Amino acid sequence: MSARTTRTRNRLGTLACSVGVACMLASPTIALAQDKVVTGTNGTTDVTVQTSNENIKFSIPTIIPFAAAGDGELVGPTASETLIKNLSVFGIHVTNMSVEEEAPWVLVADAESAGQDNSVDFQVGPSLNVRDAFNASQEGGIDLSDNENWDMDYAGGESDSIQLETYGNISHATVDLSGDGAKIATISWTVAPGQHVS
Repeated sequence: MSARTTRTRNRLGTLACSVGVACMLASPTIALAQDKVVTGTNGTTDVTVQTSNENIKFSIPTIIPFAAAGDGELVGPTASETLIKNLSVFGIHVTNMSVEEEAPWVLVADAESAGQDNSVDFQVGPSLNVRDAFNASQEGGIDLSDNENWDMDYAGGESDSIQLETYGNISHATVDLSGDGAKIATISWTVAPGQHVS
């Protein structure tokens, strides 16, 4: 074997080793094991498991299609058909809900009493913790970290999904609501592993 071939193999071996260590150190879920010294003939090793935000799998509704009544009431879909569903083998929790209005619609606290065109208010969430879209549109959204109603069991568990109740009102609509209707807002959901923080 030539000296050049040996040097090339050594460099490749060093590169592979360096990449492997870098990947291990960069991983958010793997802690390096620490050796312990055992005196005698018997020792024990703990075995642990953890996950990270990047490993969560869940599904959310693609759309919440409201129907507008003549008096401005918004009637949402059936809650059992509007789900945030955990697809992970561990429990997860919704930690934040934020809403962004879609121009020319304006999110308000109460569309019925608002005096501006294309006013809309709507509420969404599990039946025991429905949240207001106007509040969720403020900076930072709504922190849901400490509320158990936003917990989900592991996929296939008894409570592995959240049924979303939805209702609201619009007023002074100048937008054409025929055909496929009009987009009024976008909801962003943030989740994390585990259950609510008390």
